[in-house]
Amino acid sequence: EVTAGPYGMATVWDYDLVLMMISHMTEAMNRYRAGKGEKPGRLYRPHVSDILKFCRRGDGGNQASQIEGALDRLKGTTIKNVRERPSRNGRRIMREVEAEGLISRYRVLSRTASGKLTSVEIEAPGWLHLEITEGKHPDVLTVHPDYFLIDQGIGRIIYRQARRAAGRDQA
Repeated sequence: EVTAGPYGMATVWDYDLVLMMISHMTEAMNRYRAGKGEKPGRLYRPHVSDILKFCRRGDGGNQASQIEGALDRLKGTTIKNVRERPSRNGRRIMREVEAEGLISRYRVLSRTASGKLTSVEIEAPGWLHLEITEGKHPDVLTVHPDYFLIDQGIGRIIYRQARRAAGRDQA
């Protein structure tokens, strides 16, 4: 179940920040599994220019200021997960309900003298961090860099659904 917060529902373009955070955590986890780094934490501290570059957006002042609005919507959009699994004795089904935002929290770390946003700190929700760092086979798929050039929101949604359906094969 997905619900919107006071700033509205997160958009498909806002979700680019979540994709970037997932990409960062997955890369860090791959390095950790290879013995070449530390296990990633829940905090992610990107510079605004890195966000704009990853999302293939221009670096104009308006682009950077839109990031804070995206963070407001991501924080307010809540995902409610319901999981059912057998109990340890196998006789009963355990029902687990958990609700958390697309991001747990965010903080603007710095601003220049002109008031321009320069960097942020984003905390990944517990369920997402747990899946990437503790999951036996985390199901994280890559998106083609040109995904960020798709202008229409429905086009992005269809791409992600097709990519998910294709799994590790070609779509």
